[in-house]
Amino acid sequence: MAKTKRLILENLKRVDVVIEVLDARAPLSSRNPLLRQITASKPRLAVLNKDDLADPVATVLWADQFRGEGHTLPVQISATTRKGLDSIPRTCRELCRGASWLSRRPVRALIAGIPNVGKSTIINALSRKRKAEAGATPGLTRDLRRIPITGKFELFDTPGLLWHKFEDPLTGLILAYLGTVKRARIDY
Repeated sequence: MAKTKRLILENLKRVDVVIEVLDARAPLSSRNPLLRQITASKPRLAVLNKDDLADPVATVLWADQFRGEGHTLPVQISATTRKGLDSIPRTCRELCRGASWLSRRPVRALIAGIPNVGKSTIINALSRKRKAEAGATPGLTRDLRRIPITGKFELFDTPGLLWHKFEDPLTGLILAYLGTVKRARIDY
């Protein structure tokens, strides 16, 4: 986790937007306070992934809460069914509206979040190619990579980032149920 934090901090100046991928079934538990702290200087996009598996009414309420925070725009998607994927590059461009460089170069977004929320699946779905290893096991992505999606949009893929201590033990339990923690680390 220290390596991932260092990679994000080293590359933050190279990106325009931070995309935090959240699991729509448990957006509060999958929201990383450490990530919000170290990327606070950048515009934010909260991607509520796995929307097709979540309660639709609750997901809309969560999106409204994130929208109310002002600095974070939410989008609801399902990377596996491709629902809402086009909203990611469009919203990132919207977050950069008014920037002098917008007509000259692509929007560069750092895609981050806790392990196993679907970052690599989103990258593969957006690029329409298998550019990132994806699977149900946390920890498949090991290094930061720059991935061109279109001529107007690039992603910086990062490994999953968990914070060191969960304030609420229920958060740890929820994350274990979602598969963001390796099974070997769970005390059954």
